[in-house]
Amino acid sequence: LLYAGDRSGAEGMCRRAVDVAQQHDDAEGLARALLALRVTREGPEHLAARLADAERAVVAAARTDDLELRLETVRLRLLDLLAAGDLAAADDAIADATALVDGLGRPLHRWYPPMWRATRALMDGRFVDAARLIAEFGEEGRRAHYAATDHVVTIQRLRLHLDTGDDPEALHAVERHAQADPDRWSFAPALVLARLGRHREAQAHVDHYARRPDAVPEDLARSSILAMLAEAAAEVGDAGTAATLAPLLEPYRDQVLVLGSGALCLGSGAYALGLCRRTAGDLAGARDLLEAAVAHDDAVPAPAAATWARAELAATLADLGDDERARSVAREAADAAGTLGMRPVLDRLTAAHLIGSGR
Repeated sequence: LLYAGDRSGAEGMCRRAVDVAQQHDDAEGLARALLALRVTREGPEHLAARLADAERAVVAAARTDDLELRLETVRLRLLDLLAAGDLAAADDAIADATALVDGLGRPLHRWYPPMWRATRALMDGRFVDAARLIAEFGEEGRRAHYAATDHVVTIQRLRLHLDTGDDPEALHAVERHAQADPDRWSFAPALVLARLGRHREAQAHVDHYARRPDAVPEDLARSSILAMLAEAAAEVGDAGTAATLAPLLEPYRDQVLVLGSGALCLGSGAYALGLCRRTAGDLAGARDLLEAAVAHDDAVPAPAAATWARAELAATLADLGDDERARSVAREAADAAGTLGMRPVLDRLTAAHLIGSGR
C-alpha cells in the first residue's frame, strides 16, 4: 500500500498488525509490525511518535532470540534519538548495537559501529579520531560489499573537510558523485566551490535544484541535502533559492539533522533555516534562529556545529549593527574553533573582520 501511494492505508494496516501482535503476546510480530509502522511515519512531524514506538520495538525484540531483529530495532531507535538530540541515550544505543553486531559476528553488519563512531567524532570536533574512523568504516564497508560505502566515506570526508579544510581531494570526490547522480549530490560541489570563492561554478550546481524544486530526494538524505544546499545558497548570496528552501527546512528547526543510517549529524536544523532567513533578507529572524541553533547545539552537545552557529550568529549580529555583541560572540566562536582545529571558521571570522588575522 505504501509504495502504491496509499500512506494512510499502509499506516492503518500496520496499526492493525500491532494490535493483533499485542493481543497474542507475539513479541517478534509486535517488533516487526512496529518497524513496518515506522516506515509510514518517516517525516519530522512524527519524531515523537517514532521514538515512543521505537522503545516498544526494542523491548519486544529483546524478548526474542533474533539478533538481527534486535539490531534493527536498536539501529532505527538510534536514528530517532540522534534527531531528538538525546546524545546520552544515542551513545547507549550505539553501545547496544555494537554488542549485537559482535554477537552476530557477520561482516554484513560490522561497518555500522565505525560509521556511527565517525559521526560522533565529527559532532564532537575530534577530527583526528574522525579521519581514522572514516577509514575504518571504509575498510569494513568494502569487506562487507556494502554498496554505499564510497558514498558514506565521501560525505563523511566532506564534512571533515568543511570543518577543518584538510582534505584537498574533497572537491574531486563530490564532483564525481554529482556527475553520476546530480539530484543526490549537486549540493556538495556547490558548497565546496562556494567555500573556495568559485561562486559562478557553485551557482551552477545550486541552480540544478532551482530548476527542479522536486529534485531533492524524499528519503533519509532529504534534511541533510536541504541544509547543505542552504549553506551553499548563503555562500553565493542566492536569495531566491534561500527563500524556496526555508519552508522546506521549517519542519526540522527543532531537530538535529541526521543523514541516512547515521552517516552524519549536522546539528540543529535551526542553523540552516537561519542562514536561509538571512540570505533572503530577514536579519532579525535569522538572528533568532541562529541563537536557537547555538543553544540547541550546546545542549546536545554538538561542539562543531555550535562553533559554526556562533560564527554565523556573529556575522548576522554585525549585519544588524550590534557590533559589540557580534565581536563577543565571534570571540567565543574563535576560541572554540582554535581549540577544535576548525580553520575554516577562523577564516570566515577574519574575512568578516570580526577577529584579527593573527588568530
